[in-house]
Amino acid sequence: MLDCDKIINKVDTIFKKNVYDKYFVHLHITSNISMILISFFKYIRACMHDITVGTGRYTVFLLLLHLPVWCGAQVKLDYYVSNAGNDSFPGTSITSPKKTITAMAPALQKTANLTGIVKLGLRVGDVFDEGLVTSYPIQVNSYADTSAANEFAVLNGTKEFATGWLKKQNANFTFSQPIPYSGFVGYGINAIGQYSFISVFEIDKELEKTAPYTARKVLSYMPGITEVENNAGSFYTPVGNQNPMPVYLHTSDGSSPNDNNRYRYEVTVRDYGINSTFQYNNWFENLWVRGFGGGIGMLPGGNNSYYNKIIFGPGAGIHHAVVRSGTVNHSLFLPGARNTNAFALTFYDNEGLGRHCTIKNSIFLDIPLPCICTQAGAPIMVPLKWIVWLVLLTAC
Repeated sequence: MLDCDKIINKVDTIFKKNVYDKYFVHLHITSNISMILISFFKYIRACMHDITVGTGRYTVFLLLLHLPVWCGAQVKLDYYVSNAGNDSFPGTSITSPKKTITAMAPALQKTANLTGIVKLGLRVGDVFDEGLVTSYPIQVNSYADTSAANEFAVLNGTKEFATGWLKKQNANFTFSQPIPYSGFVGYGINAIGQYSFISVFEIDKELEKTAPYTARKVLSYMPGITEVENNAGSFYTPVGNQNPMPVYLHTSDGSSPNDNNRYRYEVTVRDYGINSTFQYNNWFENLWVRGFGGGIGMLPGGNNSYYNKIIFGPGAGIHHAVVRSGTVNHSLFLPGARNTNAFALTFYDNEGLGRHCTIKNSIFLDIPLPCICTQAGAPIMVPLKWIVWLVLLTAC
């Protein structure tokens, strides 16, 4: 089993070293469409040789630049949301947060209309089972109060289904259930099972107590019901937009998913964490975004958007994130059921005045084609594999 928690802790330690020496090599890559700045730090290999444990073959791509210290300083925010809050509160301070992002949405819109951008804080350690679509630029960060003990706020796109699974007729291992979902309409969706995906997650109950990232496993997407029956740890959904969506599941150990003693099962029920795909200058920081299935990613952003210290996944649509142009820094991309053979990160509108597309200090875990650059409306694509792969770490 791949120990994602160990990877996150190890990378955090490495970044905090802020070390520069003769092994730090800068590679400046330029194409006719975009410029991507990538650097390689050989010291990482020595530090990270032991990050994979157990059995199985896993691949890690490291894209590294400058290695700054991760800063935990509190940022001045306009509004605050906490699981311990109340939607009757104004949400304008740490001591009076609203409970839901949905209830905060009108205030976000009002402030953005007045100032041009709005800053939203989500309490670290809290899980928000909802999403937000903006018509304005937004900055989203986590914040800590005196009781907080975690670095990330969680945007969650799944719902647990502990019961209701019925064994398919004439099958030994395949269970099914119609799953109702919200969203999955409009730009960037296309058909579920083709570009957007509803995924199934198997979570080890005991491991989740100490290693929440490692415990959460997205099952393998199969092309049909027969393949699900023949492959443990897999699922299938038909291509289309029917709601509820029939989901077919074969657990990892072949047991029933109903009230399972070892695992619990969650299924994607939302499209996006925060969708700001048409807005410029968005800023996302200190977030764990998981389980959403929209085709253009879990945190789609417009031109010159910035992502720092984000955990994407596990689970995603065909892409983890589609960014028109911008910077991704200090981030970890965990595998999706489908897109491990596609592009986790897409820079979609990277040509033009003021466009900057940069990846630095980030890991693409078990995703062999991490990034692609395209020009909106043009068929020309520049995948990073044409340029350079910096580090390939493999464990068996």
